Amino acid sequence: MSFSIDTSELQTLAADLSAAGIEVLPGAVKALDKSGRAIRDAMKADAAKSRHFRFAKSVSMGTTSDLEREIGAEKGGAGSLAHIAYFGGANGGGGTVRDPQQALDDEAPTFEKALAAVVEDIL
Repeated sequence: MSFSIDTSELQTLAADLSAAGIEVLPGAVKALDKSGRAIRDAMKADAAKSRHFRFAKSVSMGTTSDLEREIGAEKGGAGSLAHIAYFGGANGGGGTVRDPQQALDDEAPTFEKALAAVVEDIL
């Protein structure tokens, strides 16, 4: 008994995805920058609500590669105490500012939709 499976559509999709790699990059970078700014702004807003920690102005976003952003409080000055504001100190206190992971989690669905739209437009 023999049978055959038509894989021509899968082969076409695989070729399209391979070709889309380079085309996806500009849109992916744009989506990443937009989401990065939203995360940064959420972290700044969270920090600004703190009565005891004044580091909102030190929260920034840096580019480490095309598809990687680093967001957080700059070291030095008030930003040096951000870890205590987020996670608390060894002897108690702090831990009063929302964990930055929550800002990332809040933005993830928006980023995923934007990235899916970029890929869909190309394919």
